[in-house]
Amino acid sequence: MNHFHKILVAASLFFAMVCSAQESREGNARYFEPVLDAEVVYRGPDVVFRKLGDRTWMGSGHVIASETMYLLEGKSRALLIDTGASIKDLDKIVKCITDKPVTVVLTHSHGDHSGNIGCFPEVWVAPEGNSSSGRAFRNYSGSVKSLSDGQKFDLGGRTIEVLFAPGHTSGSAIFLDPSMKCGFSGSAFGSGNLNLGTDLSTFIRTAKNTLSVMKKKKIRIMYPGHYFGDNPDTPERISAISSLAEDILSGKVKGTADPEGASGHTLVVRKGNLRINYSSERVK
Repeated sequence: MNHFHKILVAASLFFAMVCSAQESREGNARYFEPVLDAEVVYRGPDVVFRKLGDRTWMGSGHVIASETMYLLEGKSRALLIDTGASIKDLDKIVKCITDKPVTVVLTHSHGDHSGNIGCFPEVWVAPEGNSSSGRAFRNYSGSVKSLSDGQKFDLGGRTIEVLFAPGHTSGSAIFLDPSMKCGFSGSAFGSGNLNLGTDLSTFIRTAKNTLSVMKKKKIRIMYPGHYFGDNPDTPERISAISSLAEDILSGKVKGTADPEGASGHTLVVRKGNLRINYSSERVK
């Protein structure tokens, strides 16, 4: 089945829910969707999939800040990075986009990135990201496999590499696609809106290591796990938020109270289009 035929199949199966393949920016704010001029290949009540590039699609959910997932296709297999928050029949939607067997991997275990793993018989996640207390894992009857730093997924003519990136969580992982000069960073850098789940020193080390790997592998851009408009994780953005973290750690910058901060993040620092949410015990 060629790509054009697959798009026609998807359209026929979901005609009532699919919009025009060429969507204007005007409708992007409807469900807090990312501002992207990209071809829509599927639109349903829970998710919109757009074509980012050759054999690469992004799915946008509507529950938590346009939570995103990415579908990458090689000659023999496909890789689904994250599974969103609440998407009915995600496995069937994915099959309408690719006819390749799909491997599912997670950037981390938070519910807005693992909410639909029940649609799949197997999922890969970093060892520290496999939280048995999380709802998705607690009710999951499939096989949970542990990612390793540097692990590679051969999709057939396209190899995706794993890079551990603790900071947002202790079990965060990034997925690199050197052939396309891009990566998929989940919430590792927050796209400029970082919720810190470890300590600042850990995050700073992760940022520096990531920048080094990006330079070595000529990675130009990281597609994030949430969109607040058009905000990919570029080397410049990662460097800037790392510098802000260093300023907090050194005491140069002081956080202000944020009593409504999620997950116990009672302090916040803002600088331009950057934001770090954290708690006092993370300043080390």
